[in-house]
This record gives sequence, C-alpha cells and structure tokens, in this order.
Amino acid sequence: MPTFAELAEIDPTQWLHQARGWERLGHDLTAQADGLDAAFAPLVGTWTGGDARAAHADRDRLRAELTAAADRSATASEILGRHAGAVLAAQKRMTDAVLGANPATTRVGADGTVLPAEWMILPPFTSPAFGLTSFVTDLARITREISAALEDAARSDRETTAALTALVPAGTAGPAPATVAPGPGTSPAGVRGWWDSLTPAARDRAIAEQPDRVGALDGVPAVARDAANRLRLDAGRDQLLRRRARLVERGDTAAAGQIDELLRGVDAVGRRLRAGEPPALLLGFDIDGPGHAIVAMGNPDTAEHVVTYVPGTTARLAAIETDLHRADATVSAARAADPRAGTAAVTWLGYDAPPDIARAAATGYAERAAEPLARFQEGLRASHQGAPVHRTLVGHSYGSTVAGYAARRDGPVAEDLVLVASPGAGTRRGVADLNTDPEHVWATTAANDPIRQFARTDLMGTSAPFAQRATLAHGLDPTHPAFGARVFASDPGTLLPRPDDPSTPGNESAGTHSRYWDQGSRSWEALGRISVGRPPTG
Repeated sequence: MPTFAELAEIDPTQWLHQARGWERLGHDLTAQADGLDAAFAPLVGTWTGGDARAAHADRDRLRAELTAAADRSATASEILGRHAGAVLAAQKRMTDAVLGANPATTRVGADGTVLPAEWMILPPFTSPAFGLTSFVTDLARITREISAALEDAARSDRETTAALTALVPAGTAGPAPATVAPGPGTSPAGVRGWWDSLTPAARDRAIAEQPDRVGALDGVPAVARDAANRLRLDAGRDQLLRRRARLVERGDTAAAGQIDELLRGVDAVGRRLRAGEPPALLLGFDIDGPGHAIVAMGNPDTAEHVVTYVPGTTARLAAIETDLHRADATVSAARAADPRAGTAAVTWLGYDAPPDIARAAATGYAERAAEPLARFQEGLRASHQGAPVHRTLVGHSYGSTVAGYAARRDGPVAEDLVLVASPGAGTRRGVADLNTDPEHVWATTAANDPIRQFARTDLMGTSAPFAQRATLAHGLDPTHPAFGARVFASDPGTLLPRPDDPSTPGNESAGTHSRYWDQGSRSWEALGRISVGRPPTG
C-alpha cells in the first residue's frame, strides 16, 4: 500500500502519457496490418501455386499477430487510463479530507498524521472541551478518509498489475530471475552470492531498476550500493521539494519547515559525497520519518579496518552533519595512530533515535535498531575483499545502547566494541552479555559528562560534580568495574549549569557529552588506536 506522501506526490498523468503511447502503438500496428493487405492486393488472382499459397499463409499469420498486438495495445491504453483516473480520484479524496480539517483545532503532518493544532483558536466563550471534540471528530474522519484513499490507490495498483500481466502472451520471456533482488530476509552472505552470480550488465540493470532494494541490501558491494543510493538521494530530494511546494501552497508553514530541516540533512550528505578525501560512499538512504543515511568515509570493502559509528539521542537526518564530521575525525585519528593502515569509518544512522532525553529512557528504539545494525555489521564481512576485515563498532550515548543490544544477538557484531558516554548497554552482566572478547570491549565517559547522572529516577541533575553510579538508565555503567570493560581516559570537560537554572534559559547543551571526537583529545587518540587494532595508551 502506498504511503500518504507517496500518494500525495505521485503524478497520475504519467499513466495518461503511457496510455497515449500504447494507443499510438495500437494505431501503428493496425496500419501495418492494413499495409500488408494493400501490398498483397495486386497479387490476388495473378500469383498462384505453392509459393503463393505459402506467402498468403505467412501474410495471414503476420496480420493476425499484428492485429492481436494492436488489440493488446488498445487494452493496455484503457487499463492505464483507468488507473490514472483511479489514482487521481484517490488523491482528491485524500486532499479533500486534509483541506476539510478545522485549522483552529487540527493539522495534518507531512506524513499524514492527524495532530492537534499547535495553538487551538476557539470562538469566544467556548470551552476547551469544544476544541477537543472538534479535534477528535476531525481525527476520526480524516484518518478514515486517508486510509480509504490509500486503499483505493492500492486496489487500483493491484488490479492494474494483474490486468497488464494478463495481456502478456504466453511464453514471452520476462526479466532474468537473477536480476530480481533478494528479499529482506536473505542473509548478507546470500546477498553476496546473488550479486556475484550476475553479469555486469545485470548488475547495472538491478541498480537502475531497483535502487531502493539494491541500496538497502547488506552484502551488496559498497560501490554498487553507493550507485543505487545516489539515485535514491536525488529522487528523495526531488520528492521533498515537491512535498514542500504543496505544503506552502496549503499555507502549512510548520510542516514546510520540517521539510526544510530534512532538506538540510539531504544537502549535507550530498556535500560530503562530493568532497574529496577520503571519498565517501552512500550505503543507505531514505526520507522515511526523521530520515536515515549510512555514509562511509572510504571504501569499507577494501579497507583493512572499518569503524561503524552509531549516534545517539536526537540523531536524525536533519542534524547528520555533525555525525559525518565524527566519522571523518575517526579516520583522521586512525591515520594518526597508524598511517600505513587503511581505515574506513561509517556513520550509521540507520534507525530512529530517541528525539529527546525523556524518551531516551525507553529501550524500544534500541530493540528495533539491533537487528538492522547487526545485519549491517555482518554485511561488512560478507562484501569485504581480501583478508578478513577488522570491524570496530562505536556507539555514542544512546547509540552505545543500540550497539549493546546488537552485540547481544547471536555472533559477534565487531572485533572491537566501544561504548562512549554510555547510559548503559542494556546488559545485566556487563561484557558477559555482549558476545565479544572482554579484552576488546572498551568504554569511556568524561568526568563531567552529565550522562553519568542518567539514572532511572534522576534524569539529568547537573548541578554538582558527577559521582559514578553503578547502574544507569540502561543497565550497568560500562565504565564501572563491575561491567568488565577496558576503560580508557577522556578529557574531563567542564561542568554545565543546572538544567532548571532560571538564569540560563535555553543554555543546557551538553558540551562535554559531544567533545569525544575533538582532534587531539585523549578520547580521539584512543578511538584512533582501537580502530586500527591497538590498545589506547591511557
């Protein structure tokens, strides 16, 4: 079934253009059939014998084929025309539902979510209950109509596909089965086997025809994923621009502003892909929800060492530039540690991160991210060329919780696991739960990082130096001796003002919490050494 955004953005006239093309083809085929009759007309009664009978039989067979093809073309034209009309009607139904919302109480987000107006404007002497009733009424009606419109479009898709498929003559060859990308449940090793079975032409065809699937398949070589995802990046940017134009036309400046944020992230990714050193590869991309991107600095298939960095709370496509800089900083640190070692670093924003500190106390974000992260790590090994790759998984803040949940799955997700400024890795027994050699589980938290106070009952009291707690929001503190990780030093940073201090409104940024990749810092140096398989010096 299409999404709200997909139905809103699709242009039904494309099927009308296709319908006209099939109609013209039908006319041309009919004209060719008539031309055969005209060519044979002078021979009727003058050319006889076996050859004449054979020629007339061939003429009749060819004319029948041309006529049948013309009929199929005409039918295809009718099918596509009906589909265009059905999608247009579904779009109108959805648009009418959205425009019918009471703007004083209701708004509809860019993804079709029905939300209360940011500021409810009620008539004088009207109780708030009236506004709530209006919103609830709109919620039920608009949601029902949007769902019905999406189902209308999906039904037309199914019926159109079936009708067009039925027109294909029996025995007609379709696409080579090998070019159909494997399903999402295929292991990265299976994906690599499929890719290796393709000819170069079939690989190019798969990228061009199925960029969404090829670009998301762990096990496909990085260069091929990059080619597919660059197509997705360009298409996604165009889609966002069209969506923004419609929102501006509707006067929905709030939703248009959200699109602007996504576009900033898309453009940040585009700039890094165009930058030169190290060359960047786009291993994953979509604009679903908060948006996602997986960007490698260097080629992970040829690098001796590959670092995967998982960002934490508030990470999203709109704010990805900082996370891209951290991957670049990791490569710089690795080169400083060993100039001869080839190291690639990946920013893995392949999940929906908690949007704020309050929701970072929930485990659901990490639970949902664990499987795709573990699969990505397995894919690094499956697509690697030459000697086995040395993988380092670095999780920062809530990203370390994600890394911990991924590591708890069957099999190691990395040869080295690094938990930076962690609120806990989701473990009860520390390193014993992480399926990783304890000698290669690392942790650090700056002395003045407020994450030390991120406990279950005291989210962020930053008014005093931070005493260490054995248990944080997501289990044992990885820097506590009971956890069992090898702890390395970070620069202490500075204390922050109290979050509830009225003298510092809006000035609660956790500076120390974000300084671990500062060039020349102790944590930067340690991350570089671990990345190339060496222990930190302190």
